[in-house]
Amino acid sequence: DSDSSANYYVNANDVPANRWPNVTSVRIQVVVRSQEQNVVQSTAVSDRRLRHTFSETIKIRNRI
Repeated sequence: DSDSSANYYVNANDVPANRWPNVTSVRIQVVVRSQEQNVVQSTAVSDRRLRHTFSETIKIRNRI
């Protein structure tokens, strides 16, 4: 809506080539997991590893 703020986020693969100039920010997520399989409590994933998701949103500057 021309206010230089993101209204929604989509996967990069879903952005048509002609719409990339309209991108105002990107959101990056990285999931890391433990190397050891030593989690005693039940987890959502059955491989007994710890996981953590890191997320960052980055504004793209100097867009017209």
